[in-house]
Amino acid sequence: MAEFCTVTQRLTAFKVDGPDADRDPDRAPVQGRLTLTPLVPDGHVEIDEDTATTLVIAPIEVPIVDGTIRWRGEPSVRVVAGIDWRATWTRMQSDGWPFTLSPVRFAAPPGGTIDLSEARHG
Repeated sequence: MAEFCTVTQRLTAFKVDGPDADRDPDRAPVQGRLTLTPLVPDGHVEIDEDTATTLVIAPIEVPIVDGTIRWRGEPSVRVVAGIDWRATWTRMQSDGWPFTLSPVRFAAPPGGTIDLSEARHG
């Protein structure tokens, strides 16, 4: 049977200090989209030997709402484990300020959790 890995991420942006008691930059919510793409060669499939099933693994697109990836109301999404994935972010913005993040490649361990905030960008 296929195994899965949980992917999480929280994001925040800092903007110039607003009218509050301190002089520190203020946090601002982040919105955008996260795409998780399986890194398998074209035409490659995984075989689930327990059920004799060919697994074709599709990319996953997840919204980022108020700085958290959200899928079906949960702050995470599950991906097929045992392969590498690439995370790319699109339509990223905070209070109307657009920005970009470098893609991340990560291995999805069976039964594990990957926090993309801890992954190396570049």
